[in-house]
Amino acid sequence: MKQTGFAFGIRTVRSFSVEDRLGAIVDEILYSDSSEFNEKMFPEVRDNHNTKLLFDPIKQNKFTITPQDFIFEYSVVNNFQIEFDKYLNNFNQIVINKVFDHFKIKNISRFGFIIKSELDGKDKFLQEISSVIKKHKGDDDSLSMRFNVITKKPLTLPTMITEDYDNEIVNH
Repeated sequence: MKQTGFAFGIRTVRSFSVEDRLGAIVDEILYSDSSEFNEKMFPEVRDNHNTKLLFDPIKQNKFTITPQDFIFEYSVVNNFQIEFDKYLNNFNQIVINKVFDHFKIKNISRFGFIIKSELDGKDKFLQEISSVIKKHKGDDDSLSMRFNVITKKPLTLPTMITEDYDNEIVNH
């Protein structure tokens, strides 16, 4: 399996103060010292009704900012782990430590990661699925599958037990 990209983001409770300051938030992300999410990475900024999209039309990387979402999507160039670590650390430094602090953004409702990957055509799982399809329906022109694996991960805090969970969404 080859890891080809990733996305990560944070969802907060919708905030009108964030909505009112989307332009200033984008400036902070684009022009902060040491920001990897700068105008070289995102030569275009698109605006569409309470959504700012930092976009690279060639590489198709994007950073979507709304009154409740901060979502970064990236296609790997050379080394998945190095690039993932670099952008996750920078997201933490610029978005969480600078933007969230400066604009007093609170009430995070969730955060998530998506790992994009390609399976080798010789993958046993895919071969098994294809053989079942072939047996019942003939050759498959394309194959698409999606399933979730949910694992409860409650945390014990001083006054409560959380209902946290990991939700692994698998698309083939």
